[in-house]
Amino acid sequence: MRMIFLFLVFISLMPTALLAESWQMLRQRLDQLQILATPPVDKCGFPAVLAAFFSGQSEIRHRLQAFSSQVTLQTYRTFRSPSGHFEIYYQTEGIDAIPTYNLDGDTIPDYLEFVAGALDRAWAIQVDSLGFRPPPAADGSPRQVYPVYCQNLAGSRTYGMTLIDQEIPALPGENYTSHIIISTDFSFVRFPADGGDPIVRDSLAIAVTAAHEFTHALQLGYHIWNYGDGFNNAVLPDFWFIESSATYMEEVIADTVNDYYQYLPYYLQSLDISLFKIPASNLEWIRVYGEVLFPMMLGYVYGPEIVREVWENILDAEAVVALDRVLQERGSSLSQEWFRFASWLYFTGSRAQPDRFFPEASQYPEPDLIQTVALDSVQNDRDAFFQSTLPPLAYQFLSVLVQIPGTYFLTIQFAQKSEALGGVLFLPEHRIVENFEYVDYPFITEGEFQLAAVGGPWSFTMPDSQLAFELFGGWVPRDEPNAVRIYPAKWTPDHPGRGITFLNLPRDARIEIFTAAGIRIRTIHTMTPVYFWVPQTDSGSPLASGVYIFRVTAGNFQQLGKFLIVR
Repeated sequence: MRMIFLFLVFISLMPTALLAESWQMLRQRLDQLQILATPPVDKCGFPAVLAAFFSGQSEIRHRLQAFSSQVTLQTYRTFRSPSGHFEIYYQTEGIDAIPTYNLDGDTIPDYLEFVAGALDRAWAIQVDSLGFRPPPAADGSPRQVYPVYCQNLAGSRTYGMTLIDQEIPALPGENYTSHIIISTDFSFVRFPADGGDPIVRDSLAIAVTAAHEFTHALQLGYHIWNYGDGFNNAVLPDFWFIESSATYMEEVIADTVNDYYQYLPYYLQSLDISLFKIPASNLEWIRVYGEVLFPMMLGYVYGPEIVREVWENILDAEAVVALDRVLQERGSSLSQEWFRFASWLYFTGSRAQPDRFFPEASQYPEPDLIQTVALDSVQNDRDAFFQSTLPPLAYQFLSVLVQIPGTYFLTIQFAQKSEALGGVLFLPEHRIVENFEYVDYPFITEGEFQLAAVGGPWSFTMPDSQLAFELFGGWVPRDEPNAVRIYPAKWTPDHPGRGITFLNLPRDARIEIFTAAGIRIRTIHTMTPVYFWVPQTDSGSPLASGVYIFRVTAGNFQQLGKFLIVR
């Protein structure tokens, strides 16, 4: 990554007309180093600006700021937006000249009208309606007129960027003044809705660019958390929310454009990566735009103002913590919403149900399904048939084939017990079992269990950490439909579940544990069908190696069984 930042220093010394060409050279070098698999477009230059500005190397920051000043000190014509909130700087000659088309025949080029109208709409919705703070001025007060510059960024395949000017001492936290650049050339962009018309294309591209970049300008007035220290070590824990919430605002402000569609495969094909993983390459930067689906779902459920509420809480907490806090104030939690989100992701593409989940889900790709081993009537239900790991705020979508008709059960066990860990099961006829631990289902013909293993917010600080989980399952004999099952039947201390799980328990069950000699060492009462137990006595002493007997009673129900502990 050192070369990336050195290159940014280099481009800051070049004429601004060469900005796009310089950025494209950087992209080509990343391809050569195999850091970047070719993404659709860079979309937004803000990630690179953030990475350079917070790199920890003062020289890089100063040179980037000098480059920003160089942009603003060119000779421009100006145009004030109808609302008066934006001063638009443009040129009519040279590589950065704005397009000259003027279909309405007035004295103002249509490009300028598109830019001014899109920015005014962004302000009206985000500031006047949703309640975001206006972009800050240097003294910390709301900025009355915000500067926007029009330059040709087509060579870098970048829609626009938000450049940071200076920190604001009058405001708490790290917040900054800024200005926006919007490209004058969108020839590299294609929208299904533009009908091949370059003027329609420009209007659509400008609409989403203004919404996206203005959101970054607003974000810079709250708090940008950075834990970096030393050269080339920017650590921005909220990067995922910075970009995903800006992309969501595109849909709120210009919902007919749907530019975000092109980024969804990068997210839906890598759901086993943590939502808040700090990007380490351009490919991971692109993936963050696809993460728009999570704030978008929250917007459908709670209203788009929830994004503003999270940013208000980011003043004193990172985005993951701030989001959980906002959701708890609404009677939910980040854990509960992460289980909900699994269903919204599953019902996409051919499975779309627009009346229940994303209204535009038929246009989305479906998440990849991992095919596990098949279950049949001779399945060894004492051993896990699938094992894997998940980081926090991630999923694995799985398909478990059932080859022979009959009733089969399925259970999921994680390495630790937490309300943030579990599964969401998708059964035939669109039946959903959220946060399931155990289920049995009668298959009349061959079929499959489809499920999401859910790694919820079991950590707010370790996106690269992993927790193990296992799937157990098997055939339920006709004469044992109500039998209690226990997993694992052979327990060792290094078992991912760290304990033993009783499944299919009757209501108000009493579980008694005995040694092989018949001495009772533990009694458990539970009202739930699933009970997780760490193998120890009533006094808390761990059980020694050996064979143990369990007895489950409830009313007239009684069942005996055994398990083995090997230490």
